[in-house]
Amino acid sequence: MRMAQQSAARRRARGDAVGKPALYARVDQRVMDFVRAAAEQLGISQAEFVDEVLLHELGAVNERGLPVWWSKPIPSEEELGLRAS
Repeated sequence: MRMAQQSAARRRARGDAVGKPALYARVDQRVMDFVRAAAEQLGISQAEFVDEVLLHELGAVNERGLPVWWSKPIPSEEELGLRAS
């Protein structure tokens, strides 16, 4: 008789998200597929995986606080931002 392999907990511990703001975003399907697969392989929740990726990226910012890898144009200060329009 073969024993079922015990999988790692996929959810954070009860109360771990208390006081943490939620991030709701629509993402490219490839991003979602990557997040799901990586979290599954790591045995963690998708939320925990995204949180860790973003925390990791906090160290890779320039003097303006922007990601060093960002290559798209940044609106000038004269242009209305998304929040102001």
